[in-house]
Amino acid sequence: MKSNEIYKLFFYNIEKDYPEQLSRYIYRELGYFAQYIRNAIQSMDTSKYGMSWAKDEDITYTIYPKVVI
Repeated sequence: MKSNEIYKLFFYNIEKDYPEQLSRYIYRELGYFAQYIRNAIQSMDTSKYGMSWAKDEDITYTIYPKVVI
């Protein structure tokens, strides 16, 4: 799926209905997506894959939107 298809899927209606609030919605939705990824990584059952986690430091996930219209 290309980035413009993802944009249309998630943000097209927001852009159409609330153009002045688009950037705020994008940042909020990307924050939810980042939290989903963090939760998925943290809840992985690594033992069944013969892996183990080694946490060296706190990892911060930053997502910068690149919107091409």
